[in-house]
Amino acid sequence: MSGGTSLGALFVEGRERAGIGARDPRVRLAGGLALLVVLPFLDRPLPLAAAFGIGVLAVVAARIPIGEILRRMAVAEGFLLALLLTLPFVVPGQPVFAVFGLVASLEGLGRALVIIVRLHAAVLVITALLWGMGSRRLAAAMSGLGMPAGITTLLNLTMRYIATLGDEYRRLRTAMRVRGFRLRSNLHTWRSLGYLVGMMLVRSLERAERVHRAMLCRGYSGRFPVPAQTPLRAQDLTFLAVVGLAVGGLIGLEVLG
Repeated sequence: MSGGTSLGALFVEGRERAGIGARDPRVRLAGGLALLVVLPFLDRPLPLAAAFGIGVLAVVAARIPIGEILRRMAVAEGFLLALLLTLPFVVPGQPVFAVFGLVASLEGLGRALVIIVRLHAAVLVITALLWGMGSRRLAAAMSGLGMPAGITTLLNLTMRYIATLGDEYRRLRTAMRVRGFRLRSNLHTWRSLGYLVGMMLVRSLERAERVHRAMLCRGYSGRFPVPAQTPLRAQDLTFLAVVGLAVGGLIGLEVLG
C-alpha cells in the first residue's frame, strides 16, 4: 500500500475521533514522551504495577482492538523470553536454583521481571497515545513541540517507506524460496543471506535516490510543509493535566515507596 500505510492504520483513521484519539497530537506525543522518560527509573513493585495499569487504561481509553495490542506485544516476547532465561544466571546474588552447574540468582530474576514489566508498559502507553496518528500528524506534532526539522523529516520518511522496503524484502525471500533456497547451517546459506542483505542495501539506495529526485521535482526544499498549529482546547489541557498527575504519581510512588 502506498506511503507505507497499513490496513490497520486505515481502519483506525475512521474511528480515532473517539477516546484518546480525539486529543491533539501534540498533547498525545508529549504525554507519551513524559511517561516513557519516567518508566526506566521505576524499580519498585508498586510503581511498576501502577505504570502497567496506566498502560492498560490508556489502551482501553483509546479503544484499540485487543488483537492489535497482542500482536504488537508479541513482537518483543522473544527478546523478553531470552532475557528471562539468561539474566538470572549472570546477575550475582542469592541463589535460587541451578541448571547444569549455572546458578540463578533472586536478584537476576527480579531484574528480568522489572525489565519485562517496563517494556510491556511502554508498549501499551506508546500504542495507545500514538494509535492512528499517521506519519504526517506525528511529524506535525513533533514540529509543534519544537523538535528539529531534520528529525521530523527523517521520521516521516522512515514511517512512509519502511513498509515498502519490507515488501521488497518479502519479494526477494519469495524468489529465493522459488529457486529452492532453504535455511540451513552451512556456508551456502550464510553466503545467500549475505547476498540478500547486500541486495536490500542496493535496492534501498536506488529507491532513496528515485524518491529524492521526485521530491526535488515537486519543489522539496529540505523540510516538509507543516500545517498551521491550532490552539489547544480545554479537553486537551485536561488530558495533559491527567498525564502530568500520572507521571507525578509514579515518581512519588518510586521515591516514597
